Amino acid sequence: METQLIWRAAGSPVPCDVYGEPIPQARGEASHCARCGGEGGAYDVDQLVSSNFIPTRNANRIHAFGGTRYCAACVFCAKTLRLRCVSWFASAEGVRFWSIRAPGTDPLAELLNPPAPPFVVGIPLYGIDHGGESVQEAHGVPNWKRTWWPGEPMHPAALIRLQSKHVALYSRTAYSRDRYPVQVDDHLDFVLDRDVWLRARDAATHLMRVLVEGGVPAWRAKQALRDLVLPPRSGLTAARLWPTLTAPLRPHAETTWWPVFCRLIPTLNTGEA
Repeated sequence: METQLIWRAAGSPVPCDVYGEPIPQARGEASHCARCGGEGGAYDVDQLVSSNFIPTRNANRIHAFGGTRYCAACVFCAKTLRLRCVSWFASAEGVRFWSIRAPGTDPLAELLNPPAPPFVVGIPLYGIDHGGESVQEAHGVPNWKRTWWPGEPMHPAALIRLQSKHVALYSRTAYSRDRYPVQVDDHLDFVLDRDVWLRARDAATHLMRVLVEGGVPAWRAKQALRDLVLPPRSGLTAARLWPTLTAPLRPHAETTWWPVFCRLIPTLNTGEA
């Protein structure tokens, strides 16, 4: 079960709040976990997540096994803010965090290089867009590094609040490096076909390069990739090649994963996503 895998990858810690203080177990006898079915359901549902933040489509995952008690693994996945600030893989190797916005990074390459299965991958775009990866000059590190994490000392200016959505709680376990589920925030999950994505990456990078070399700003080239619309003043070469450049990409443009794919493609000449 994915939450158990994530929890063990983090060292099987006692779930803590944003201040690094252990979350107290509920009174009464423990039962099975309503989310994963495991033993040790010693926490109440209100210690997991507010009912106001459970999308209807995910309610079945929260109550998959019935009851109102939850185990340490599921509470850890729900309460740990870091898992909602930056992207990650969880596997027997541990939890590997990877950035989408850090200069010089290639987030698509990271996503296409998963650990040995079984593993879980989460991309908290909402939390990232609201500052999860931002670096404030006063602190000198990305905001996600200021959050509580088992085995790490609390940052002197700990991040205790961020607009974000649950990811780990709704994730699914991958058993192959060729095709694996990806969880994006709390509302989007899809199966990534690595071969399809690798071929799409090559075609997308070629399209963007043609545009940039023709004088299109890098950010606009990436926008053109997302919309598959030739930008104005693209040059004769890009205009002539446009049907050929876009042909291998158009079958993907209506998929649920296309916006995420385009978001993760590095912007040429800047290294930014």
